[in-house]
Amino acid sequence: MSAEASVTAGASVTGGASVTGGASVTGGASVTGGASVSGERQRFVAHLPVVAADLAAALRFARSVAQAVSFLADVDRAEATVSYEDEQGVRHRVYCDRPLDGGRRCPRPARHLGACAPHPSDPAIQRPSR
Repeated sequence: MSAEASVTAGASVTGGASVTGGASVTGGASVTGGASVSGERQRFVAHLPVVAADLAAALRFARSVAQAVSFLADVDRAEATVSYEDEQGVRHRVYCDRPLDGGRRCPRPARHLGACAPHPSDPAIQRPSR
């Protein structure tokens, strides 16, 4: 959120949460568990459990989801990973992510065969600025 962030529609602030930097929380939204809404933006990871036949299918699904939300500037799809539900500390990369010329990253699947290069049907991945 930006320094002028606004959260509306039924707000509550609980659990050690802080709201600072000109942000306002009003309405019915909640900020909980030590969350901070301030002028400085932070990185978060959204965990979304899915059911798949195997790891390869889960990686394909994650790649599809990452491509679907790639129009959002704040999504770093190059960092997408998949883990087994019972082994969330062991993450499997979705994308190769090796650096290419011009500050771009290899958009091909992790552990791909052949050289790193932008795939004709997949635009190169740029990391969002931090």
